[in-house]
Amino acid sequence: MVLSDQGPRDEMIVTLVGKIEGSNIVLEHQGGESLSLDTVVTIAIGEETPIEIIARGNLSGPAESNDAWDLGERILYPFSYEESESILAEVQAVDPSKNAVAFQGVLSLQAYSDVSIALSVNNPSPSPGETIQLTVTLGNPAGQVNATGVKAQINMSENLVFVSSTATNGTFNPITGVWDLIGVELNQLSNQTLLIDAEVKQNINYTRIPTQLALLFDTSGSVGYDNFKLMRNGTAQAMEDASVFPHDSSVELTVINFCSCDPQYWYPSGGCPTTPGYTWADVNVGPSIVTNSNYSIISSDIKDKIYFEKGWTATACGLNMAATILKHSPNNPSQGGSFSRQVIVVMTDGNANAPCAGGTNITTGKGADDATGKASAAEAQSYTVSYLDMKPGEDAINSMGLGTKIDIDWLRESIVWPQPGVVVQYDTFPADNGWVKEVKNYEDLEQAMKQMFRSLFESFRVSAQITAIKTPDPNSTNNIKRVLITPK
Repeated sequence: MVLSDQGPRDEMIVTLVGKIEGSNIVLEHQGGESLSLDTVVTIAIGEETPIEIIARGNLSGPAESNDAWDLGERILYPFSYEESESILAEVQAVDPSKNAVAFQGVLSLQAYSDVSIALSVNNPSPSPGETIQLTVTLGNPAGQVNATGVKAQINMSENLVFVSSTATNGTFNPITGVWDLIGVELNQLSNQTLLIDAEVKQNINYTRIPTQLALLFDTSGSVGYDNFKLMRNGTAQAMEDASVFPHDSSVELTVINFCSCDPQYWYPSGGCPTTPGYTWADVNVGPSIVTNSNYSIISSDIKDKIYFEKGWTATACGLNMAATILKHSPNNPSQGGSFSRQVIVVMTDGNANAPCAGGTNITTGKGADDATGKASAAEAQSYTVSYLDMKPGEDAINSMGLGTKIDIDWLRESIVWPQPGVVVQYDTFPADNGWVKEVKNYEDLEQAMKQMFRSLFESFRVSAQITAIKTPDPNSTNNIKRVLITPK
């Protein structure tokens, strides 16, 4: 809370600002006349006896050298939060040399906690019948006061059987999934930990979320035709495998290529579908719901209808096109459809080096440079997330980073979503973050695609969420965590 009082204008013009910073009351000079170092600041906290502070000797900055309280100089008064309820502090500053009140106001001393939860699993790819261990950690590292009345809900998944648990404090009920830390003060210096051992069931039930999946192919010149064929054919063969990609009408698949058109290389012959040299994106396959009767046709279309077009890397065009196609599909919830999850996978070998106009497949200019192309792609990512109303923990933009020259940090930081993005190691995919998987050899792409499909469609989640805190906690961004378990 910030209060500003310029004081009585007929006597003086000065701006003092009172505020709370952590566990300090701050009174700062922010303009106007200088104040005497004999200025008296009176602070009354709650029912406590008021205390008086003289500016002289208690100011930050070079106040003593010019014998005045000037711009930017401040008084800090530390206090202790004794309880979670808001307490009021009356603050007054009087300059006796001018016989004037420079500041008078009331500040709310609200105690805040910042409880965070973390969740991990010791083996995200267990075999059926194997026992795994979940680790739930609660902390309060940025809180101003100890947190009390904390409860967390652990949703274990129907595919796990509870074996045992241990907690550093509190009690865990395996039936309700509630970890109750009532009576435990969660302070800033130590964490509380819950360990849960659970067995993976032999017969696993995958409750699939109807998903709109868009695969974005980089068909720019740097990929190379031989690598392009490996990318195209590997993807098609991976989606043919029903053990990793469902053929049960739960996935709507769209395949898009992004590039710029060079008439000298465009295949098949017949000229560019757009103005030569202009960046663009094209829908090659779908949107089609994949079933047991049409998956082979869709696979053939992936192999036959995506062309190597060479030119620039117009990543932004691919993202913009995906946003448009997914949004206007009859299966999208905005159109009355029931496919509630949207996942986009950008398959690229290099930096975006050409821009694209937002929301359309054709750019307003030709290829430019890495800086312009990257900025356009990052803008397209933001547009796509907003236009599709993507939700953290459900929807995602991910990336397959292909070859050895990929800027994996840029993809992780600017393209994948939700942030912060992570780099996938081996076959362990995150549940809450956008990810980049580096595939240095195009011959390994089919296997990488199978791993990705399994993580999307042949996995289940465990979540841990803070459900109760007595102490006010305004930060809700760290109150839920999920892990993805993909059985072998």
